[in-house]
Amino acid sequence: MSLTKRRKQFLTSVIQIFNETGEPVHYGDIARALNVSKWTAYDVLKILEQQGLIKSEYSVMSKNSSPGRSNILFSPTQKAYEALEMFESELPHREEWNSTRNHLLKRFKEKKTRDVHKFIEELVGEIQEIELPLLYNAYVIILFLTLLIAISQGSINAISGILLISPKPEMKLLLFVGTAFGAIIKKELNLIPQVKLNAYIDMFQNQLNKVSLKEKILLGEFLDEALMVAG
Repeated sequence: MSLTKRRKQFLTSVIQIFNETGEPVHYGDIARALNVSKWTAYDVLKILEQQGLIKSEYSVMSKNSSPGRSNILFSPTQKAYEALEMFESELPHREEWNSTRNHLLKRFKEKKTRDVHKFIEELVGEIQEIELPLLYNAYVIILFLTLLIAISQGSINAISGILLISPKPEMKLLLFVGTAFGAIIKKELNLIPQVKLNAYIDMFQNQLNKVSLKEKILLGEFLDEALMVAG
């Protein structure tokens, strides 16, 4: 992908601020960093979003927001790091990640034509063999989403709404597994013993501590994609 010098400058600034804070970036922060107007920063960031290099979300928890008002925030995507050739060195298992990600999403998309209970059994069996933290947590995400589907579509929709208040990738991921766990236990779904679900939660948190910020971004994007498929 070709980037103009100006857009590359803005994209680099988004990535730098995001990596420093671990939080999505307000266009006002970019404006201050590059000494341009807020409206110029906003316009350029929206162009970068159209190119798939950054994504936007709304949050009422930003330091730039007034009480009761939400602000639009921006985060870099995997495509952004690739465009700036900053991703390869920090994702040593990239090929394995891409393969696992595509495989899981493909199987998850086929859930309507599959036996959900059998799919859950397959995931439970496969997850025991996964050693890489990034891949393990991707499996847990799909497993918990499948369990939620076994409960009701309403559970998926409710959790999707809750995740909108989580700007940080790590916070979003932990909120997802915690909320999903609560919904599954509340419905007394007996497909997986509670003690095993507790173990998945604990391992998910441990594995999340082992991955880099960029890998957390990947998992957050993977969760977003899976939620769209589930919807």
